[in-house]
Amino acid sequence: MVAMTVFSFKCDTLVSPLAGAAFCPSLLQPMGAKVMPSTNPQTDKALRNPINPPRSPFEREKWHNRVSNAWNSRQNRTKMLKKVTKAQLIAIREAISDPVPPRVAILGGSFDPPHLGHSCLALSVLAVADVDEIWVLPCNNHPQAKTLSDFHHRTDMCQLAFRYLHPQVRVLKVEKHLPTPNFTAQTVQVLQNIFPKTQFHWIIGSDLLTDLPTWQDAQWLADNVHYLVIEREGYPTTAPPEGFKMSCFSGFTLPNIASRHLRSAPNLTRPNDGMDKAVWAYALEKGLYDDGT
Repeated sequence: MVAMTVFSFKCDTLVSPLAGAAFCPSLLQPMGAKVMPSTNPQTDKALRNPINPPRSPFEREKWHNRVSNAWNSRQNRTKMLKKVTKAQLIAIREAISDPVPPRVAILGGSFDPPHLGHSCLALSVLAVADVDEIWVLPCNNHPQAKTLSDFHHRTDMCQLAFRYLHPQVRVLKVEKHLPTPNFTAQTVQVLQNIFPKTQFHWIIGSDLLTDLPTWQDAQWLADNVHYLVIEREGYPTTAPPEGFKMSCFSGFTLPNIASRHLRSAPNLTRPNDGMDKAVWAYALEKGLYDDGT
C-alpha cells in the first residue's frame, strides 16, 4: 500500500520563467517577504546568510549536552549514525541558527549550478505544503562519484539563487560535516537525532519517483521519511512506488531545466534564461564551467 495524499492546484503565477526573455525575481518573493538587493555577488555580503549570532557559554553547553545525549543513545545509533562522530553532530548543530521550526522541508541536490527550476520548486512547496521552512542542502560529494564544482562555490551560488525566498528558505552546509559517501537516509537520520521535535520532509520532483526504490537504505526511507512531490511536466504522479509515504502536488508549470544542460550550454558566456543573473555572473567570474562540464 502507498500512503499518498494528492493535491491539485490551478496556479497561473508559477509559470516557467523561460516563457519570457527576462525572469522577474518577484515571482519568487512570498507575500510579506523582504526583498534583498541584487548587486555584484562578489561584493554584496548581504546576499549571504548572516553569521550565527554569538552564543553564551550556557547555550553552547546546553547544545553540546543535547547532541551528546543523542549520540550516546544506543537505541538511536543505527548503522548509519555509527559513521557520524560526536564532533560532526556538534558542528552540524552549530551551523544551524535558532529558532528551528517544527516543520521543515529539505531540498537536497548537487546544485551545480542551482537554476530557476530549483527556485520554483521551493516556491511551490512554500505555497502549498504545511511547512515552516525549507532547508537547501547542497551535497558535499556526489554518492555516485560524479565530479562536482567545489562545495563552497555551489553553496555560494545557492545563497544567490534562493536569496528572494530568505528567511523561509535557508541554505545550510550540513553535508560538509558528514562522512562521505553520504546518502539521503544518513542526512535525515542525523537531523532527526539533533532535532527530535522537528518533523522533516524531503522534497523531490515527480521525475524521481521511479528512482526511490533504488536509493541507498530505501526501506528505511520508506518507513521514516515523508516526501513532498511536485509534479513535473511529463512525469505524472499517478503511479508512485509502493510503500513510500508522500504528498503529491500537481497543477504547477515548473521550468524544464537541467543543471547538466546549463553547464554545457554554448551561450554560458551571456545571461542564461535558466539561471538567476547573479548565479550566472558568479559562475562566469569563477570560471566554473569553462570546459562545458
